[in-house]
Amino acid sequence: MRTTLLVRPEVVAQITKAIATFLEFNDTADTPISLLWNTLKVVIGGEFIMISALDNKIRREKRAQLHQQVTELERIHKWTGAPRVWRQLSAARPQLVGLDMDRVEYAALRLRHTYYVGGNKCGRLLATRLRAQRQTKAVEVIRTPEGSEPFCPSPKSHKQMIPVNEKP
Repeated sequence: MRTTLLVRPEVVAQITKAIATFLEFNDTADTPISLLWNTLKVVIGGEFIMISALDNKIRREKRAQLHQQVTELERIHKWTGAPRVWRQLSAARPQLVGLDMDRVEYAALRLRHTYYVGGNKCGRLLATRLRAQRQTKAVEVIRTPEGSEPFCPSPKSHKQMIPVNEKP
């Protein structure tokens, strides 16, 4: 998930509305809280996927439009050499570069992991690092703006993880 989506107020409002709608239709007395919690996580994930897909579509369309505009302006400037066309071209190129920089920044964000060379020690280091990341990124509780925890699942509903070298 792109955590940068949570910075935008319209995305937060859309997710809040989706949670309210979900709870309106699904929060009944006979629904177990663990089932409600798990399905809510899926609904929120679907909302984020929908928002990301829409953003990507808009970004691709804008990039294609800017690329076409820059290509056309370059062609016209090549044949005419008009200062007006040069000013338009000079204004359009930074916009295209800005869109490319957004894509590069996102790729750099996704590469936020350490590369390990082969070997037994490196494998253990990687496993330890992945285990630590999994523990820090797990969402266990969602709090309302008031600070209460209405969606907190019961700890008994989660199975305890048993290490591989121990017997249950």
